[in-house]
Amino acid sequence: MAVEVFRKLYRESQNSGFFSFKKLNDQICLLSPKLNGKQTISYQDSEQKIFSEAKSAIIKNFCLNPDVSTIDDFNVTILNDFMNFLNDDEFSDKTLAHSFFLLHGSKTDLSNVKNPKIILTDLFYNFSSINTNISINEFSYLNSIFESLVNSENVTKTINSIIHEAIAENDKVSYDYKRLKLIFFNSNFDSLSGFSGKDRIYINTRPLSKIKSNRVYSEKANETAIKLEFTRVYLHETSHVVLRHQVGNLNLSSPFLKNESKTIRKNLPECGVEIEKRIFKEVIDWNSSINNRYDLPYCEQFLSNILSDKIDNFDIEKARVVLIPESEILKASFSMTYRPYPYFF
Repeated sequence: MAVEVFRKLYRESQNSGFFSFKKLNDQICLLSPKLNGKQTISYQDSEQKIFSEAKSAIIKNFCLNPDVSTIDDFNVTILNDFMNFLNDDEFSDKTLAHSFFLLHGSKTDLSNVKNPKIILTDLFYNFSSINTNISINEFSYLNSIFESLVNSENVTKTINSIIHEAIAENDKVSYDYKRLKLIFFNSNFDSLSGFSGKDRIYINTRPLSKIKSNRVYSEKANETAIKLEFTRVYLHETSHVVLRHQVGNLNLSSPFLKNESKTIRKNLPECGVEIEKRIFKEVIDWNSSINNRYDLPYCEQFLSNILSDKIDNFDIEKARVVLIPESEILKASFSMTYRPYPYFF
C-alpha cells in the first residue's frame, strides 16, 4: 500500500516539479490510521523476503521521520532513482545492499542538521551508485584483518558488552560472529564509510582509496591508517548487526530503541559510536590524522595488539590523532559523517 501511494504521488508531482513528503505522510496515515510504529522486518526472514518487504518499510520510515515528513517542496527529479528502485523487483546482491542502506537511511535523525534536504538529496542521488560487484585486489589484505577481528574474543566481548547494556538483563547476547560476511562496495558517497545488513557488513572503498592516495606522510602511514579505519568501521557496523540480531528486527534504530522493542532496557545514542569510543576513546578521522602526522609506531602497535586479541588503553594525545567532532557525526544507523556545504535546490 505504501509503495502504491508513493508511486501515485510521484506521478502527480511531475507537473509542479516538487514532491511533498508531508502529503505522502498525510495520505498514508489517512489510508492506514494505525501507522504508529515502524514496520518490523524479522531478522530470520530470507534475503528475498527482506528485499520484498523493505520497500514499504522504507517509505513508512520516511513518513515517521519528523525531519522528513514535514518537507513539502522536494525536487521530484531527485527521486527518480528511488522510483526505479521501487519498480525493480529483481533480487540481487546489489539491490539487497540498496535495500539495507535505504532502510537505515530513512530513519536518520536529522534534528541537528540545519537543512535536512542536503542529506536527503545526497542519499537519493547516490544510493544507486552503491556497487557490490567490484574487484578489491588493492585492499585484499583487509580480509585477514576481518578474520582476526571476527575471531578475537576480546573484541567480541567488548561489542557484546555494549549490546548487553541495552537489552534486557536476562537476555544473553548470542550472536555467532562466524556468520558475519564482509562485502566491499564502491559508490559516489564521500563520507559514507559503511553500513550493515543481515549477517553482513558493507565497507565503502572510496574513503579507503582517499587515504591510500594521501601524499603527506608515508605509504606505511597510509596503509596503517587504512587498517585502523577498517577496524573502526568493522566495530561500528558489527555492533549494529549484533543488536538487530538480538532483538530480531532489521528495522530497529537507535536512539529510540526503548520505544521499539520490549527487550530494550536502555537507549543507546548510537551503538556504533559507543563501541568506537570503547576502543578508541573517540571517533577518529584517520585520513586527517595522516595530515597531522599521527604517531605511526604507537598506532601500529595498538593495531597489532588488537589483532592479537589484546585491547590496550588508547592514548589519544600520544597517538596525535584527529577526532571527528560530535556535530559532524550523522545520527544514522551506519557510519557516515556530515560536513555542511552549500547546496541549491
